[in-house]
Amino acid sequence: MSKFIKVLEIIIIFFLLPVLMKYNLIPLPRIVMLLLVFIVVLIVCIRENYFQTAWNYFPTLAKEYWLKIGAVYLGSFLVFVAYLSFILHQTPFLILRDKPLLMLIIALFYPLISALPQEIIYRTFFFARYKSLFSKPLYLLLFNIVAFSWLHVIYNNIESIVLTLIAGLVFTLSYYRKRSLLLVTLEHSILGLIIFLTGMGQFFYK
Repeated sequence: MSKFIKVLEIIIIFFLLPVLMKYNLIPLPRIVMLLLVFIVVLIVCIRENYFQTAWNYFPTLAKEYWLKIGAVYLGSFLVFVAYLSFILHQTPFLILRDKPLLMLIIALFYPLISALPQEIIYRTFFFARYKSLFSKPLYLLLFNIVAFSWLHVIYNNIESIVLTLIAGLVFTLSYYRKRSLLLVTLEHSILGLIIFLTGMGQFFYK
């Protein structure tokens, strides 16, 4: 496949579509459009065998790794609670208090219907298909982080952009270093559940 076609794919999938969805210029619900993109990407990943080195193992990780990632989660938890409490003057954990069943449903299905599809698109598919376009790994990583954050312009708030920019940094580095879709999906799932548990999830569905 030519370099031109791949560049065109990136522009359309990762930058143009979010803008079109943000301004409701596509005559389909956002969830339907995102599902269609995921189906197409999944078919390409299977056909091109992109999962060969991304899905078949859970890497052996040192204790130091879990301490670092645990510190990231704990720090995120504390920052989210502080932001809601002292900046927005909102009560955190409202979803757990008022809608515990909804929180349980999110905990059960978020990893499968949100974290996994996003990681297949933005890590497995993106890295395997477009790494040849970048002369240095740093450029690939930075572009991937920005593209992941850019998707969230559809929510029309700065919080979702900032959160996913930071989260994208964590997920992208993890996938680049370990090449494990399973691991990065687990990391994405845990951080996503912390976001919804604390109350920051409001910035991803309003």
